[in-house]
Amino acid sequence: MWIQVWIPFLLFVRTDSMRSLPYLIPQLYEIGINILLGETLSSRYRRIAEEIGSTKKVLELGCGTALLHSYLNSCDYTGWDLNDSFVKYCQRKGIKVYRKDIFQFSEYPQTDYIVFCDILHHVIPRDELLLKEAIKRAPVIAVEPCSQRRLPTPLLYLYDQLIGDADGINPFKTRMSWNYTKTTLTQKFQTLGATTLEPFDGHLFAVFPSQFLNR
Repeated sequence: MWIQVWIPFLLFVRTDSMRSLPYLIPQLYEIGINILLGETLSSRYRRIAEEIGSTKKVLELGCGTALLHSYLNSCDYTGWDLNDSFVKYCQRKGIKVYRKDIFQFSEYPQTDYIVFCDILHHVIPRDELLLKEAIKRAPVIAVEPCSQRRLPTPLLYLYDQLIGDADGINPFKTRMSWNYTKTTLTQKFQTLGATTLEPFDGHLFAVFPSQFLNR
């Protein structure tokens, strides 16, 4: 009964510019992602850090609360995000995170690696454009979900808007079009030039060599 009441209400009052609770409160975002992913979260950040190595320049696009930062080994980390709450939270911790649009390709700093961690599925259908432009500038490491959604759309919408991925920037309808299996996401990333592909408990870890020629 409550679902029949709340879903029409949310459809009426919410807009694509509104954010779910985790995207309003950075601490809640970190608690939620730790509960949702558990040990997988630490495992994938350790894997990213292993791939990068030490003393490298790292640019993380759509960095959220910059969880990757603490896993890196003596690296010069920079993060970009459009969420003011996340940016201020990271800056208070002394992390170099800036409010920047990740599609402003000409403003990318020189870097040894570009990282996308759970961001490409937010920006679909511009995900391939973003990836191709990043690869022109540095090697890219990406970790993205490859599990298909099983909830009915109304329930998925309710979850998304209250405690899910409603980031206030990218519409629900377009984000839901990211619906890959491990096989289909592997095929997509291979087509885009990935040379390393590893499954990570519902996610896919991928490395794309840079197509950098001359800057």
